[in-house]
Amino acid sequence: MVNTKSSLPNAKTHHVRTFFASIFGILAVWLIVTSVLVVWINRTLIDNQTFNQTVTPVVSAPAVQGYIATNITNQLLNGSAAQQLSQSLLTPEQMAGKSPEQIQALVEPIVHSSVLGVVQSAQFSSQWAQSTQRVHDEFVSQLDANVSPLTVDLTPAINEALGDLAHTKLAPVSATIALPAGSAKVSMAGSGLDNVHRYYHILKTGTIGLVLAALLFMVLSVWLSVQHLKTARRILVGTGLDMLLSATLLSVPYFISTHSRPANQQAAFAIADVLLRNLRIATAVIGVVSLLAALGLKLYSNSAERRRPARS
Repeated sequence: MVNTKSSLPNAKTHHVRTFFASIFGILAVWLIVTSVLVVWINRTLIDNQTFNQTVTPVVSAPAVQGYIATNITNQLLNGSAAQQLSQSLLTPEQMAGKSPEQIQALVEPIVHSSVLGVVQSAQFSSQWAQSTQRVHDEFVSQLDANVSPLTVDLTPAINEALGDLAHTKLAPVSATIALPAGSAKVSMAGSGLDNVHRYYHILKTGTIGLVLAALLFMVLSVWLSVQHLKTARRILVGTGLDMLLSATLLSVPYFISTHSRPANQQAAFAIADVLLRNLRIATAVIGVVSLLAALGLKLYSNSAERRRPARS
């Protein structure tokens, strides 16, 4: 007969190891989930190709296209070209006896339709992709050089879009439409800019360290535990559930109905849905894989337990 009492680990050692294994396991799960988010942010914001693949589809969202077209339409109707637009798009009979507000109400759907056609065109999508690549290159270069203030110039992209109006009903006045000098330059300055530079460099240099820390805590937790496979399974289950919860939260913009909301909110939800799509897919896949791996370890443990000879 085997002395089962002497074969058990020391109770005090058992409790100490279990305590630290639990702490390291919790930290491992938290760091794994955080690492996924940080790696996604790192790749999306810093890597030009990933940034373009993430941002370029934004302009294909109908809500975003409508928002852009509406804003350009408002700028045109409130600018110096408004009178020319009215005379070009409406007949004298249509304008006769009408107030400026009534004339604008007649012109607005025509202008909006023309602008929307430009925004929905393949040429505009191509221009958008080229513009985002150029803007991203400039922005990252300024961050790397610690430039202050940070400046992004959208003038070339907007001028190209305005040039496309020459192929619409707005052709007669398209040549007279121009951006005021400096109106398409976006600058970021102030005391918060130092934090932007600091967080950028931490993100750029600390991502690998965070991933390694997650792996280290996971290994330590399994190594310190008394039941290694059970601990590994718990870490996988925790990671899987957290990842699936994250994927669910990231899916909120997709399920929220925005039809009754203002155009700017519709555009914001559409942008969030597009930008978070890859992260949502990644967290869902990692969550499912983690739970399947945990199930595999459970089946392996049960199989090993059945093959183990019974103790006498």
